[in-house]
Amino acid sequence: MTGTPEIEAIFHIGMGKTGTSALQAALRDSGAELAADSARYLGMWTEFLDPDFAGLEGFMRFARQTPARHAELAGRMAAILQEAAARDGIGRVVLSNEAYLPLFRELQPFFAALSAQLRISVIAYARPLGSWLPSACAQWGVLHKTNAGPVETLEQAGRRLVSQYARFPDWHALLGDRMTVRPYRTGTDIVEDFAALTGLTLKGSDQRRQARRPEAEQILRAAFNNRVPGPCLPGLYEDMMAAPRTGSLPPSLSGKFRFLFDYPQLEKVRTGAAPLMRDIGSRFGIDLLDDPVPDPPELRPGALSDAVLGSLVDIVAAQSLRIRALEDRLAALEAPSPEP
Repeated sequence: MTGTPEIEAIFHIGMGKTGTSALQAALRDSGAELAADSARYLGMWTEFLDPDFAGLEGFMRFARQTPARHAELAGRMAAILQEAAARDGIGRVVLSNEAYLPLFRELQPFFAALSAQLRISVIAYARPLGSWLPSACAQWGVLHKTNAGPVETLEQAGRRLVSQYARFPDWHALLGDRMTVRPYRTGTDIVEDFAALTGLTLKGSDQRRQARRPEAEQILRAAFNNRVPGPCLPGLYEDMMAAPRTGSLPPSLSGKFRFLFDYPQLEKVRTGAAPLMRDIGSRFGIDLLDDPVPDPPELRPGALSDAVLGSLVDIVAAQSLRIRALEDRLAALEAPSPEP
């Protein structure tokens, strides 16, 4: 450690689907409360180190810097925060981004350099695998498709996504007791838990942000994203609707439902990941296998058809108006110019 640290950087690193959006909203809304605690929320990104690091693309750019550049950025962050401590009396800052956890390999040089210059603590939440898998597969397999190609089966998506848990031991090996892992279960108030853990005052959040979408909407999004060759952000679905079906989804509505909610596949993933879950449990004294994979949603054809058809009516009406407007613009562009 170089010098006496005057400020602490608290990194909330995820994991995803553990109430991170609600916590980030509470941190954003609690500026006055944090100021009274001599603390400050720096947000999700690292644009204060370089404007090119703003937003999701900027954060990925930050993560992919060379080890030498990461060491330089760590020094810059330490200097910026220590200056804030001297100038504004800030004793702690908080950064929150669930993308830190899976990007350990890219970010290891940054955190190794930063921890040698600044007092840091890292907080993560781990959700029992059985309850996490359905949310994770809905989020990153359907809503924001993160794989190339068609929508994956639940087993394919689950086996790909469960690798996030493998980063817990990596972070712990680097940080030791500077890392705290808390269990996140259904009903956990992450804002209250984080505030109690850090001693910070935060406004409560009674909103469920990025909650799992209704089954009918997941089916519609899956039908759309199934045709996108690469990863697909949620906004693309909002901008347009799919043409004829391709890919792996069954053609019928009930078939699509069974494909997306075949939860017994996830029990295979849970069983295969049990050794890693037990390793994490032994390290942090938490049980990540005590929640079983839940029963799949009940197929209620009438209610499902009603919800899907209601959404399709709105989609078709909106798309019809957009197509007519585009046809009118195209006709105007193609119309012959009047002769002089």
